[in-house]
Amino acid sequence: LGHYYQAKASHLDLDKRVVSCEDLYKGTKFDVAYDYLCVAAGKKSNTFGTPNIERLEGVVVFFLKHLYHARQIRNRIVECFERATNP
Repeated sequence: LGHYYQAKASHLDLDKRVVSCEDLYKGTKFDVAYDYLCVAAGKKSNTFGTPNIERLEGVVVFFLKHLYHARQIRNRIVECFERATNP
């Protein structure tokens, strides 16, 4: 297996088998050589047309698209337990 990169692909050279990428957080550019290439497109979470869901994301609605979403869910659960223990 290879490595995991959270980056945006900016160029694909099929002859050289290289993908040019830009790191999403650091902004650094780098090339990744490959033997086999699997392309997966990113997508926003499906809200199924529910009104106001996007506005409430991170407040009372949590998606699991990123690590910080999982942390928000964990923190909310801890907060609920702390409130339940107070009289």
